[in-house]
Amino acid sequence: MNKQNIIKNILIAIVVAAAFFLLYKFLVPAKKANNANTKSSTQGISTSTPMVSGGTNIRDVDLLRSRLGNIKVNTSIFSSIGFSSLKDDRKTIPKEPVGRDNPFAKTQ
Repeated sequence: MNKQNIIKNILIAIVVAAAFFLLYKFLVPAKKANNANTKSSTQGISTSTPMVSGGTNIRDVDLLRSRLGNIKVNTSIFSSIGFSSLKDDRKTIPKEPVGRDNPFAKTQ
């Protein structure tokens, strides 16, 4: 074997190994560390955070709710001249007959 074939084979092996690693990394589910409650122990004090359905902490839900509550929507776009100049060009679709009454009936 010459040097080019050896280098080519090594590169192919590296690419195949990388592909297997990426497949394993993204397709094999990760093991979850917490089951029903998240418990932490700090110097002998054990605390637990209640979980809501789906394994989410109540603190996370409260944080998300407070962030969503702070969102303000600017509705001035609906009073702009560009929005009011838009036209509705929907087309009505006419009713058409669909199939036969009995698709298994023999035709003569």
